[in-house]
Order: sequence, then structure tokens, then C-alpha cells
Amino acid sequence: MGDPAFPDGDGFLDGMRAVLMALPGIGVLFDREGRLVWGNDAFAARYGAQGDDIASHMTAEIAQDLMAPDRLNHATLTFASGRTARFSCSCIGGEAGFAPFLLLQEVENSTVSPTSAFVHQGLIQSREERDRARAAERRMREEVARWRRLSMTDRLTGLHNASGFHETAEAMLRDHEGAALVYADLNGFKMINDTLGHSAGDGLLRDIGQRIMAAIRSSDLAGRMGGDEFAILLPGCPPEELDKVTTRLRSAMQRRFPVERDGDQPTLILAVDAAIGAAMFPNEGATLDELLRLADARMFDDKHRSKFSRRPA
Repeated sequence: MGDPAFPDGDGFLDGMRAVLMALPGIGVLFDREGRLVWGNDAFAARYGAQGDDIASHMTAEIAQDLMAPDRLNHATLTFASGRTARFSCSCIGGEAGFAPFLLLQEVENSTVSPTSAFVHQGLIQSREERDRARAAERRMREEVARWRRLSMTDRLTGLHNASGFHETAEAMLRDHEGAALVYADLNGFKMINDTLGHSAGDGLLRDIGQRIMAAIRSSDLAGRMGGDEFAILLPGCPPEELDKVTTRLRSAMQRRFPVERDGDQPTLILAVDAAIGAAMFPNEGATLDELLRLADARMFDDKHRSKFSRRPA
């Protein structure tokens, strides 16, 4: 069940599925256009595999009305078949009126006379009811927020993962007139994995992640983009400060590993340092993708120069 725009493997959707499956009853997720995204087993048992009774009558207008800033905490949805269901409504993934998803959890069923309309009306009447509904909604929001954080976090380093970095960085660029984007790759990382093992490689990546965070401001954004590649967004960083930042990052990402060898062989020193490229927003790139492409290309140029400079004379 679900819209093709939300494929398996999407971290946020995977988290929402877990939340929906844990609900004590019917739970269903819609997008802002009123399209069914996913429902739990109880939903499928009540409404069928495709949820036709509810999905065919939900519209973008109704979904966005339920997401409005002054929206109702609860709603009664009355179907063309004459059946009604009472739902609690939660905006997921953003503020009310802007959230991309609408979560409905059925809390009470009733039967009324048939009608040809699909309507909603507020049912919270007592303070006790309202307090219970708000407490349940708060717990739901906290659980969704936790899954959202997990879906955006690289579990090895604790930095943002690639999708989390993209989403957060794009939002930050919309809020700043200038920024710098730094892209870094570890020179010598493969040798660490090959010589000392993947456990040592994972330990190195965790250490590098911590060092990057210590080298940047709390307002900056760092992410592991995959393997041994990292991206750092520095909002408000002026061009004249960029060299200082990259120098600090190079120092933070340098490591030396002495490896003792058998017999009279000298100790092997494994070295790790960073190849770095950077680009300025908006002068060198008006979008995050443009900045990443340019910074990545400059990082490869830096890696090539680094390899050339290490060749024996």
C-alpha cells in the first residue's frame, strides 16, 4: 500500500511505518494532496488493502484544512457509504499548515444515516477529553520526531547522513544570503581498512566525525555523505574566512597510525589526511546540488595534487 513517490528504504517513511504498526488501532498517513501514503494492518483490515472507502473521498482541500494552523485536534469523517469514523489528527514533518504529511488515528466508531458527502467536524467537548487528546498527540509527535532524527543520522559517526544533510542544508540555504560548502575525502583510508581491518576503519570514521564537530561552529552543519566522504555547510561564512576553516578541518582530519612489524623491520607509519574542495553560495552555486558538484570536483583536484606531491623525486 502506498504512493510510488514514497519507496521502501526511505528513512522517514520506514520510521512512520514503525510508528503506525505500533499504534493500538487504526492509523493511516496522507500527504498534503490527500493521497494515501500508508496504513497499518488494522487500517487494511477495516478499509481494505487500498483503503478505498476513505482514500477515494479524501481530497487535498480536506487534508490541508485538517493541517491548518487552527485545525481541529479531532475530526469525524463521514463517508458516502454512511459510515463515520472519529480520528485524531496530527501534522507530521513540519509546522501546522506546512507539514508534508497528515496522520489520522481512529479513536472511535459510530453509525449515522447515509450521506453523499465526506465531511469533518470537531468532537472535543470536555477539558478532560481535550487534555487526553493533547497528551496522546504529544506522545505521537515525540515518537515521530525520534524516528525522523534517526532517519537523518549516520549511525556510525552521529553526523547527518546524506539524505539528512541534503534536507537540512537546503533549508539552511533558504534562510541565509551567503554560505560556504566544504567537501572532504580521506586520503589513506583504504590502507587503514586493508592493514588494520574494518573495525579500525570504523573507529577512525567515528573519531574524524567528532573532530569535525569540534572544529566547526554549533550553527554549522556536518554530514557523512558515504564511505569516507564528508560535507560541511558554513552559513554566513565570508570568502576571506574560508581558508582558515579548511586549514582547521585539514588539521582535524589528520591522523598517524604506527604499526609494529616483525623482526628488525622499522615501524610502519600509516598516514591519513584530507583532500578538500569548497564552493561559495550563491556566487559559485545557487543550489545545494551545484555547490556539491563544484566542491566535489575541487576536492578531486586537491586529491590529485596531493598524490603528485608525494611521488618520490
